[in-house]
Amino acid sequence: MLRRLTGLIVVGILAIGALLAYSVNGGSPGLPTPFDAPAPAPAGSAPAAPGLPAAPGSASETATVVRVVDGDTLVIDRGNGTERLRLIGVDTPETVQPDTPIECFGPESSAYLTDLLSGEVVRLDLDPGQGDTDRYDRLLRYVWVASGDGAWASVEALLLSGGYAEPYRDAHERKAGFDALAAEAQANGRGLWGAC
Repeated sequence: MLRRLTGLIVVGILAIGALLAYSVNGGSPGLPTPFDAPAPAPAGSAPAAPGLPAAPGSASETATVVRVVDGDTLVIDRGNGTERLRLIGVDTPETVQPDTPIECFGPESSAYLTDLLSGEVVRLDLDPGQGDTDRYDRLLRYVWVASGDGAWASVEALLLSGGYAEPYRDAHERKAGFDALAAEAQANGRGLWGAC
């Protein structure tokens, strides 16, 4: 009887330990704990860089983020149904591309963007040199998120300055500024630059 009771106590202690570990991990085994995961930068905290506007353009349009597909693709609603949108000028590690393994820091980039944008009302800027959509029929836009103090923050600048994305190699009107933000993140080993 004492042996059985001791065994039950040991099993109970192990179960409680497992539940505590599971809850600290946000309920997802294998994911970084809140202490390991980089905290999203607050909107509006991206550093300025030469050639980058400080706010959405006067012709920008409003949309609601329905969901985040990965670190550089969103599903949005501009009031006429959902559409896929590809952020201009940034490239994040792959997490959902068929026949491609999940790349280093991809889950962290996707999680950061999800925390930053899920359910948010955003502003969208068109780059006239990029066209309206890409070859996958995704809208191509620069995206802005409200910072809470009435200002707007460039989502792309936040991704680049935090090391969640690399600058896209093709030309676009904000390339020089995006390259500068990424170089600064790389020099400081932030995000993917320190992890991969």
